[in-house]
Amino acid sequence: MKARHAMLVALAAAVTLSSVAAAGPDAARQRVGITMKNLPPFARGKVSRTVEGVRFSFVVPRTGWENGPYEYVGRTKSRPRFRIHSLLISKSLVGGQAAEAVIFWTGFRDRTQASPCKKLLGEVADGSTAEIAAAVARAPGTALVKGPARVTVGGRPAVHVVVRVRRDLGCDPGYFFTWRAPCWGACWLGTDVSDTIRVWILDVGGTRLFIDAATKERHAVTKEPVPSAELKKVEQEITKIVGSIRFD
Repeated sequence: MKARHAMLVALAAAVTLSSVAAAGPDAARQRVGITMKNLPPFARGKVSRTVEGVRFSFVVPRTGWENGPYEYVGRTKSRPRFRIHSLLISKSLVGGQAAEAVIFWTGFRDRTQASPCKKLLGEVADGSTAEIAAAVARAPGTALVKGPARVTVGGRPAVHVVVRVRRDLGCDPGYFFTWRAPCWGACWLGTDVSDTIRVWILDVGGTRLFIDAATKERHAVTKEPVPSAELKKVEQEITKIVGSIRFD
């Protein structure tokens, strides 16, 4: 009986949490007593990441970028516990919990954190940098803004492409990549029409990396316009963050 009771309590808690999350990210956070004070630390200063054995660092300004995705795994006494994934950093520009800017980095072999969107990159996931860049440039639902252009990232040759979403025909959350998106920090839950996506593709020691930065012109939940000054500022921050990447 005790085991059955414990199972029912756990099930009820899961249903309640799921229902609250469906009502909105801010409501879900408030329901389980999570505040900005007890969320994990923001991404600030020099930050390191490793993707498929490739280690690199970059510099993040102290302007509200968060590590992520955060995964809520329960509580210890009165404090919430999180598992912090290293896939992305994200930032909320217009209040609330939803993010209007994100930068993520991934590869094509190890798909434990993110997987290529099959309908957009499935045929070229094992192709060359140029082939992947061409697929991004002509991706369904997007308009090409810039590129493909040869640039450098961390002193290494890369290809840069910028597209704007006209119809949401990609995969969520990342349009060109998909991953599980628990929503506890600055949440990037999906791509919307009018989003701008900036992509850098490069090879490092035989490993192909895909760096993606996306911004929204409208609040992710309320759809109110993001002030142009805020949007311009975060775009400049993205340029500096990617420009600061250095490979170990």
